Amino acid sequence: MKNKLFSTCLAVAVITLMSTNVNALALESTSNNLNNDFNYIEVSKQDIDYASIVEKLDIDSLERYSREKQNENPDFSEDELNNLLKAEVIIRGIELYIINADGELINASPDISPFSYGDLPIIKDKLGPNEKNVFNESLVKGIAVLSAAKFAMNHYQKYYSGGEDDNADAFRHSLWMAVSSAGVAGSDFSRRFGIAHENDFPSPNYTALARSMDSNNNDVGISYGPKLAQFAGNADLFDRMALQMINEAVKKGEMKRFRGTDIGVKTSLVNTNSTGAKK
Repeated sequence: MKNKLFSTCLAVAVITLMSTNVNALALESTSNNLNNDFNYIEVSKQDIDYASIVEKLDIDSLERYSREKQNENPDFSEDELNNLLKAEVIIRGIELYIINADGELINASPDISPFSYGDLPIIKDKLGPNEKNVFNESLVKGIAVLSAAKFAMNHYQKYYSGGEDDNADAFRHSLWMAVSSAGVAGSDFSRRFGIAHENDFPSPNYTALARSMDSNNNDVGISYGPKLAQFAGNADLFDRMALQMINEAVKKGEMKRFRGTDIGVKTSLVNTNSTGAKK
């Protein structure tokens, strides 16, 4: 359905869900001009690619919004929370000219390079097709996974030197999955997103050995989810314990690697250790 009016100085005021499946979104809005004209925009699109909008948005801001809505509505189902998030993503997408009032991307992202060594899916335009498929199943879980990925990316170089197939790589992947699975995303969704990431973004020298390493380290991280979840009520303590637990696990040899200054490059997986540790 075409938009009835669309002002370039649009300021979204109200959004209401027309159905529980978000088959139609109606946005009531006002323009910024002196006449204070009233605009009414309808979006009718069942297959909106929310992941392609979210990858261009500030994930920290979205994650805070998601947490606020979860805290404000503790009895809401996952579907109800997803509807709130879908509405918010639509609003932000229109405000930033990422999508038009029909829910269609205005500036489609260029094809994503299959070579993105070391990147977890938190960099703009870095979500691959398999990641998007998993993400679009649940925005509340998908946003949590991306937020956890950004946390891992922001911290791993503070704890380890290196970053590919080594202790730093193991720390990064395990921290991502530990933080993700300890929260609303849970272990199953986090694991499937991790698999999708491996399918979408193999490194230039990606081998079965590298995939085995990443999968193993993702699973180790997920195993820490229940232990970490007990600290979920205190954000600062949660972050500190996540970093401490995974750092100790790497040093104890719980993860796998096949590269390091102490071993060169191996043809089989070996246990992690403290090589390259900064803390």
